[in-house]
Amino acid sequence: MMEFKDIRIKELQETIHQVILNLGGYWEPLASFTRVAEELGELAQAILNKNQQSIASETADLFIITTSIANQYMANLIESYENSSLLNEEISLLHLQTIAGELGRRLNHYEGLKKPKK
Repeated sequence: MMEFKDIRIKELQETIHQVILNLGGYWEPLASFTRVAEELGELAQAILNKNQQSIASETADLFIITTSIANQYMANLIESYENSSLLNEEISLLHLQTIAGELGRRLNHYEGLKKPKK
């Protein structure tokens, strides 16, 4: 049974999809990842400076960019969140950077010029 929050996430995912299409379409996967890395760095800077407004803004930017990546690969955010091991973990900036590193490795494997490690 779908809950209200699930419907809201689905609406947000669709809204982001429509905005991306209206702006000309999705970025190349490696360009998307560089934007994730950039926003993660900006979030880290905001956290270090204890700037509440910037923390909120950079978190929103990360949500939009990662949602657009999910949309590009037709990932269902509701299912992904429900199946995530992050639900029972404290999420720290270091943890987010670890996840971003794994995302970078996977994108580089599938889309980049670097040969995958055995």
